[in-house]
Amino acid sequence: RWEPLVATIWKGGLQVINEEFVNTECIVSSEVFMIKHLSPDILPFFAPMLLGVYHPYKLLITTPSYTFNARLTSPNAPPSVRQGFPDPTGRTDRIFRHHNHKFEWTVDEFKDWCTSTAEKWDYTVAMSDIG
Repeated sequence: RWEPLVATIWKGGLQVINEEFVNTECIVSSEVFMIKHLSPDILPFFAPMLLGVYHPYKLLITTPSYTFNARLTSPNAPPSVRQGFPDPTGRTDRIFRHHNHKFEWTVDEFKDWCTSTAEKWDYTVAMSDIG
């Protein structure tokens, strides 16, 4: 690497603007901490803050898909057999992996959200699996 790599980890809410992130090269929203834990009333502010206020060159989002749950218990199994936590919003009959998940998207749902969000903020989308 011919340029120094500087990584900054910040813990904070979307309601607080961190000036260090404005026009940064890349923001990473890791599945461990971010998007699936946002409540339905906060999620609409995710893209406007990250893409509209911060304007990163790249935004990397990782999140496990609901489809991955089939590796744990088949999504088609009857609710009595499925282990996990019912969708707390009641929008679906899905069983989530963790009690703190506000939603779990399928691969197609996540792709649709990424594509429509990118169009609104003049970004392009590249998607791939990582595991």
